[in-house]
Amino acid sequence: MSESIISFLQGCGPDNAPLGHTEWLHWCEIDLPSGQLSVTDPMLFPGMVVSIRSGKYEVALRLFNSDRQFVVAGVRVRSHGTSSDAGRRLGYVGVDFARLTVGDSVVMGRAGSEIVSTALAEPALRALEADELFGFVPWNIPGTIKTPFVKTPYGDGRFPVYELNLGDQRVGVEVELIDSA
Repeated sequence: MSESIISFLQGCGPDNAPLGHTEWLHWCEIDLPSGQLSVTDPMLFPGMVVSIRSGKYEVALRLFNSDRQFVVAGVRVRSHGTSSDAGRRLGYVGVDFARLTVGDSVVMGRAGSEIVSTALAEPALRALEADELFGFVPWNIPGTIKTPFVKTPYGDGRFPVYELNLGDQRVGVEVELIDSA
């Protein structure tokens, strides 16, 4: 992965980018202390939970330029410094809020259970309702971690989730929001 998504978007707008899929673009890092990765609609937690080794993971996005507008075409979460091969389809993740988030299932569950008032929920809801391609859920609760989310390209739906392997070890997942074939 040669470029970050931020530098790509700063240097190349949809009007002068080629149509179709971009390469995978680095976006951020997440911690998975429990090794339980949740791939979910933020309003339908826990979604799909995938077991992988605990540690730091890179989150990358693949964009699609359609009619001079970028949409997120894929989300990849994988262990740092690994090159991986797409493996078998693990299943599908349902999205009913036009957003998809990835993060540590245990930490996300704890943060969600601590949101007991509208005042605590407001910042997260405002972030999720913004018309942005991607962002972070601001949990505003001590001891929680950042949870990245993306706007799904055409709203709600079911999206395939594939395991990423290095040899016979699972090192991440890939969510296909727009078929790259």
